[in-house]
Amino acid sequence: MNNVIEASMKTSEIASRLGLETVTIRKSCLELKKLGFIFKRNDGKRQKFYKW
Repeated sequence: MNNVIEASMKTSEIASRLGLETVTIRKSCLELKKLGFIFKRNDGKRQKFYKW
């Protein structure tokens, strides 16, 4: 059996942990999307990051 715990984080939380500005995280995500990466949005507006 594979137990997976999914936790989400806000852009600001990721930025804080990495010591970066939120705009840096957002711009990086835009570039990753161009390469085919997919990011989920929680309510159609806010991007969430998930750790599995």
